Amino acid sequence: MIAENVVALLGGLRNVTVNGFDCGPYCAFAKTNMHCTDTMAQLPSLQHGHACVLHSISSVALRRQVWTELSRLDAFRLADVIVTVFPVATTLELVMPTRKPIIVLQAIMFDTFMDTQFERAKSVVLRSARRNDVFFCSLSLAYAEFLRAHTGIESMLMPPTGVHVVERYSYAGTTSRRWLLGPIKYNTLVVENVALLACVRQRPDFVASHHTIELMSTAVRTSSLLEDLRYFAGVVYVPYSWQAATFVELYGMGVPLFVPSIDLLLSWTRVHGSAAVLRETFIAPSSWRPLDNASNTTTTSMSEQMMRRWLPLMDSFQVPFVTVFDSCDDLATQLASFDEQRRRHVSESMRAFSTARIHAQVAAWRVLLARAMYARQTSGGDASTFDEGMKQYE
Repeated sequence: MIAENVVALLGGLRNVTVNGFDCGPYCAFAKTNMHCTDTMAQLPSLQHGHACVLHSISSVALRRQVWTELSRLDAFRLADVIVTVFPVATTLELVMPTRKPIIVLQAIMFDTFMDTQFERAKSVVLRSARRNDVFFCSLSLAYAEFLRAHTGIESMLMPPTGVHVVERYSYAGTTSRRWLLGPIKYNTLVVENVALLACVRQRPDFVASHHTIELMSTAVRTSSLLEDLRYFAGVVYVPYSWQAATFVELYGMGVPLFVPSIDLLLSWTRVHGSAAVLRETFIAPSSWRPLDNASNTTTTSMSEQMMRRWLPLMDSFQVPFVTVFDSCDDLATQLASFDEQRRRHVSESMRAFSTARIHAQVAAWRVLLARAMYARQTSGGDASTFDEGMKQYE
């Protein structure tokens, strides 16, 4: 979804065509959810035997082969600027031989790497940063701080806007009495979700309001998630990540959102561990150690001190008009009193904020692409071979 968001933003700029089709001065491609899209999907070496799983492209010989194919594609060959979204180490290495400016959106992800992979990705990022025509952007404050702390690189903040969803959907649940509860994607807090559900349903004020609340997994169809969600009164959003595309999309649609407070999230981590709240720490927790001075940091969980430092950087605490609850009783009370007039006001305010952010993002992309195009003027011709292109990093 993040890739689609970038594509929609870039597609709104004059003379910009993205994802490798009818390529104008910019060529964008993405690696999302272990699948390549558009430009990268055209490469035979990825279609046969590698299924676009770029984590596996670790050998220099294979990268050389893929680069040769990539450099022959008109979408890549004729582009002046390369925009790569969510690159893992090997994805970034695939475009490193180019002498065109590169815009790297999200250079290091939390949930991609084990220790050795993380160190390799860090090395690739640092090598790329030697060039003055490689530009690093981060999708959130948490990602930006993570990149800065591990590499010293200051990145440009480019939070997603959900523009591709905002243009299609809008909130339609102002008169609905149905509320939805649960994480959108990773159901890591099943026990707490069920407990919240039971507690809210039993509260007299909630019952008297004639509202209902349902768990996400049973209330909506995956095939039409956003279409279904827009008709609910709102969503009690239990976060599972520093940044989730669906949260941004729901916000852009104007769907009222309720999120647990930092103290409530911390109380859950004491019982279930940090990985239950933030899936990234479960996969590569040790990569966080340099950022934490607490003695109780382990290979399976972040310390509470560390969680308290990083939780405020989550998207759910970085935007206005999101309602925070401290307990199940507090949630029940707030849901029961969240009337139609307030829902309409909150929804309109969220959409207005999202629209303003979209305009700001378009302006930011214009500036960034202008800088990249300026750098392109002095970059010279592209490398003829993989090995020739990689000499600029020696």
